Amino acid sequence: MVAIIMTSVLSCGPSLEDYLREYELSHNSHDTEKTLSFLAEDVRYEMVGNWIAEGRHEMRRFEEWDSATSSHIVYVDIHTNENVLMCKVIERNDWFSLLGIEAIYYDSVRITYEDGLISEIVSQQSAESMIAARTAFESFILWAARERPYDLAELMRGIEFVFSGENAGRWLKLLREWREANKPERVA
Repeated sequence: MVAIIMTSVLSCGPSLEDYLREYELSHNSHDTEKTLSFLAEDVRYEMVGNWIAEGRHEMRRFEEWDSATSSHIVYVDIHTNENVLMCKVIERNDWFSLLGIEAIYYDSVRITYEDGLISEIVSQQSAESMIAARTAFESFILWAARERPYDLAELMRGIEFVFSGENAGRWLKLLREWREANKPERVA
């Protein structure tokens, strides 16, 4: 009888999906502090093939970037197995938009919870999104290296993309300039 009561009580509490939806809402409202509060102090985030961030302090740079670029994420096809969520993610932001990309799709996202906090996220972009982002970014980088080499050097450490809220604003400014410089000319 005690087991039945405990199961009933525990099943009435928020699910991992409920926590994920709260995280999504916080992220989309650009509340950096609240969004960070969903993460374990030693959280590990891997963007497969791109970068790994470890610790809430490192994740702050990414959350500030996401806030500055008006990131909006949507979690879809969510499946739960004990303390792990598997899902897909659709992300839109001003940075992608200025590159001419409507959205980036993550085909596989694994989110692990420990003690009610996100302890690990492993994301894999779709092949189409990786190609679209790489192609658009390469075109922009060629222009920036030619037209704004000093700005580009400040925004990247060698070939490493530097995420921060401050850099996001600088990237957006540079991307707007690139878009303006590459507008197709109107034919009268």
